[in-house]
Amino acid sequence: VCVTKGVVSRIDRSNYSHGRTTLLAIQVDAAINSGNSGGPVLLGDHVVGIAFQCLTSGENIGYIIPVPVINHFLEDLERNGGKYTGMLPARIHVGCVIICDCAVRALLL
Repeated sequence: VCVTKGVVSRIDRSNYSHGRTTLLAIQVDAAINSGNSGGPVLLGDHVVGIAFQCLTSGENIGYIIPVPVINHFLEDLERNGGKYTGMLPARIHVGCVIICDCAVRALLL
């Protein structure tokens, strides 16, 4: 079992190392390597993504495929008899709220 702890440093569109497209990705300050790539990323008791690549020119910079992207992929396979037909970014709806109040932020964590 390989366990790594990290902090989210960025949520943005990124080039996936094994694809030809730019999709939503989460950047973390945790090392991701062949031993933990493909494993689940947890926040408490919830899976929030899959560890999938690292930035080789940096130190301890890893990337996570977030749940909305994973769900789209799985739903596409199910809809099309096991064949992946591609990603249309407009189909994925992700919302973000910036919480500046420290007391509110503490309640949510």
